[in-house]
Amino acid sequence: EFLGTCRKNFRDKQQVHVLYCLRPGKYILDDLAAHQILAQAQQLRNLYTEKLALTTFVERYQLLGENIADVANLLPPQQLCLEVALQAGLALSEIHFSKERATVNEARGARDQPRFVFLKKSGRYELDRRKAALLDALLPKIAYIKSYVRGKQAKEYVKQQRSLARKIQALTRAWCVRHGRRKSEEAKNLLVGSCLLLRLRIRDWWLERCATRLQANF
Repeated sequence: EFLGTCRKNFRDKQQVHVLYCLRPGKYILDDLAAHQILAQAQQLRNLYTEKLALTTFVERYQLLGENIADVANLLPPQQLCLEVALQAGLALSEIHFSKERATVNEARGARDQPRFVFLKKSGRYELDRRKAALLDALLPKIAYIKSYVRGKQAKEYVKQQRSLARKIQALTRAWCVRHGRRKSEEAKNLLVGSCLLLRLRIRDWWLERCATRLQANF
């Protein structure tokens, strides 16, 4: 019986199937699907850009099973999001360490999806008390993925703010050239005021340092 499906890729409608075994709580990924996922992982690894959201990628592969860990072991360590998706079947967007409970999916038909129960004392997810060891091994990898995503976002954020600071500097110098030195004090106030407003809004250390340096130039 087919319990759930996931898209083979983002463009066509071919499906990769997860087979449900009659024994309770055990999902088996057939060999054909495993090879298809490995091939798709290679394609996505080649096509990966910063614009590809890791959460979207993981949500496409809500897979859970005993032998999926073996498939994931064939992948290189850098294939982070697919490894977590294959082993845990848990979307990054659904990992909330501040909440007591989180679910993989809503019930499909007459059968319920397994539940991840968060324990406050141990700080880990347990899947019917049988996947605790697997999830414990995955938690550091999930944390690394989150820091990896935040790092990429932070780099892009700093790049944008530096560009904005350069524009402020250029506008201020143009103001001085146009209105002469007698209005340089007004230009200085304009520059410092703009940087202060930005600093209060974004709390960016680089912009604060930039504002200090620009202020010293007047």
